[in-house]
Amino acid sequence: MQNHVEQIKDRLSIVDVVGQYVKLEKSGVNFKAKCPFHNEKTASFFVSPDRGSYYCFGCGAKGDIFSFVEAFEGVDFMGALKTLAAKAGIELTPVDKKSITRKERLFEVIEAATQFFEKELSKNPIANDYILKRGVTQKTIGYFRIGYASDEWRLLKTFLASKGFTDGEMFFAGLIKKNEKGDYYDVFRGRIMFPIADSSGRIIAFSGRTLDEEKNPPKYLNTPETELFKKADTLFGLDKAKSSIRKSDHAILVEGQMDLVMSHQAGFTNTVASSGTAFGEGNASVSGLALVTRLTKNLKIAFDSDDAGIKAALRAARAVLALGMDVKIVDYSGHTKKEDPADIILRDNEEWKRLLVSAKHVVLFVTDMLIRVHTDRRTLVKYIPTEVLPFVASMEKTTDKAHFIKEISEKTGIREDALWEDLKTVAKQVGNISAASLISKPEQGNILRRLIGVIEIIKKENTETAEKHLAELKTIDPASYEIYEVASAEDRSQASFESEIIYGTAHLEKSYKELLFLIEEESLSRELEKVLFELHIAEKSKDSAQTQLLLKKCGEISKRLNQVKQSIRGQST
Repeated sequence: MQNHVEQIKDRLSIVDVVGQYVKLEKSGVNFKAKCPFHNEKTASFFVSPDRGSYYCFGCGAKGDIFSFVEAFEGVDFMGALKTLAAKAGIELTPVDKKSITRKERLFEVIEAATQFFEKELSKNPIANDYILKRGVTQKTIGYFRIGYASDEWRLLKTFLASKGFTDGEMFFAGLIKKNEKGDYYDVFRGRIMFPIADSSGRIIAFSGRTLDEEKNPPKYLNTPETELFKKADTLFGLDKAKSSIRKSDHAILVEGQMDLVMSHQAGFTNTVASSGTAFGEGNASVSGLALVTRLTKNLKIAFDSDDAGIKAALRAARAVLALGMDVKIVDYSGHTKKEDPADIILRDNEEWKRLLVSAKHVVLFVTDMLIRVHTDRRTLVKYIPTEVLPFVASMEKTTDKAHFIKEISEKTGIREDALWEDLKTVAKQVGNISAASLISKPEQGNILRRLIGVIEIIKKENTETAEKHLAELKTIDPASYEIYEVASAEDRSQASFESEIIYGTAHLEKSYKELLFLIEEESLSRELEKVLFELHIAEKSKDSAQTQLLLKKCGEISKRLNQVKQSIRGQST
């Protein structure tokens, strides 16, 4: 394996690899870009060809071509090795079986199951006819490695056992489970099998579509959570879509496996599917789309056209707006039929293209929908704050909020100042402690709310200590102190209640220090971003003295940032 690593590094430079993922600009002997691992306005991500490494002054991300692909693609080392070997034109030779890890064995057993399902499909005319009638071609069946799980209890288990796989390996791969007697049996039976791959193309799970919903529910059955498969982290088809997403600079999100397969077959190869992810049930539910944000900031959501599909699309849109994405919804309002994307594509490929082109930003989509439903202006005014403004509040940039406040005002006739007042109230309801925190990042708002809560708890026992902590906060981050100052008594009380639940009352000073370090980390990151922007201006104007001064300042801020990060790690151990 070490030989493979060296061969790959000899053939691929760090600039070649990173440059395929982000736009690099020359900066002296190095290259720079906006960091793909955190949101920033000014480039703080530097690539050194001489060292064969990258480093981000903002978030501290660093490493070589392997760690970069691991982080960007969301894969482990073996996944990065496979991806880079393909780029370098190197064939990976089999490794000694004694050195194979448990995780690699899970990949092997799932690959064996995939091949088994593929062969079973070719033997079963009913299953094969079902797929062909849905419009899927034999070529597409092969491309997506679609298979079939026979309606028998232990057919797959018996096959895998004959290949030397243990019950434990099959169980931990999510392929078999136990009955009440303790006997193992196949998870998937009587189902069309769609293999789900990680970003590098390795199969990690399956989604099985039943051929008989009455006798064999549910309609779709996914592999349970395993060491390899976390449903919320996985997007079906991302391995095949990522190149097209990067090239077209936008992604299409659909709901089901068949929608995804038909989209790719019709040429919409920048499409991914949610694999049943329950958007809106916590932050983890959007983590799969975090990988997409590194490829593009533009997303079109095309879920089913029925009421359930529209509601699911709006939940998904609300969740990913906070990731800084520009989110549009496919509008089916002109359609009398309740069809899903696969049906429309099969019936009229050009119609699907028109629907995608005419997709509306989620804020305008919901506003137009309310205008159609509520023709009485008084009723419409009542629903705008509850149905539309939460989407605006979820946006990351103040400029975006201002743009859509103006759009809503023009469409509804509601004054902009009234909408801004309502937005402040909505922002507080969705988790911000005050109107001032509209300018903060969502995670920063949570940290500050908890810090304020801890200080409020301390204040009940020792006012002098609490005042000392507030003075320290004012020195480290005046903006955060100002937010504390404008927070209402009710906001502070709520923050205190939340912090008491999270941290208790036994080790408040340690909790305070940890949270203060996190606040300082964010403040330093903002300062570094500002200095890097000034550095960019100095470089363009060829002011060498100012450039050297700002480089020194970047180094000082970065050094303190690293010290703070080490302190955070020390506090959490």
